Amino acid sequence: MQKVSVKFAAIKSDELRIKITYADLRHSDLHYVRGDWGPCSYPVAPGYEIFGTVTHFGSHVRDYKIGDRVGFGCQRGCCDKCEPCKIDFEQLCTAANLEQKWTCQGDKYWGGYATSLQQPAKFFFKIPESLPENKVPPLFCAGVTSYCLTL
Repeated sequence: MQKVSVKFAAIKSDELRIKITYADLRHSDLHYVRGDWGPCSYPVAPGYEIFGTVTHFGSHVRDYKIGDRVGFGCQRGCCDKCEPCKIDFEQLCTAANLEQKWTCQGDKYWGGYATSLQQPAKFFFKIPESLPENKVPPLFCAGVTSYCLTL
């Protein structure tokens, strides 16, 4: 395994940057690194069920502070304009151009096997102190799936 240094872009006003401490392993990570969903630009860092602590936040972020324990699931983009987005159901976003966000194409995505992650704050969620950080990442995918099935 090769270690790769990544320089993040300046943090946007609506983003968080976290130090990753735990990430879950899913079969979809294997699809990602094998290029099963489209050509990959290596190196890659898969992993989408992520636990970490906030290290930086943008100027418009009000709900998080440095050191907060947070989780990050699989969603990292939405249009904020379609009907589902307007009623806080971003997971059902109808924007066609988001498809590239779920593949190896488009902007480079560094996942949970990286040391840090920077994404819009709206896709993070606080993790209570009572939950052990090494046990919560597997809940992120199943929780989202279960929630969507109830709609």
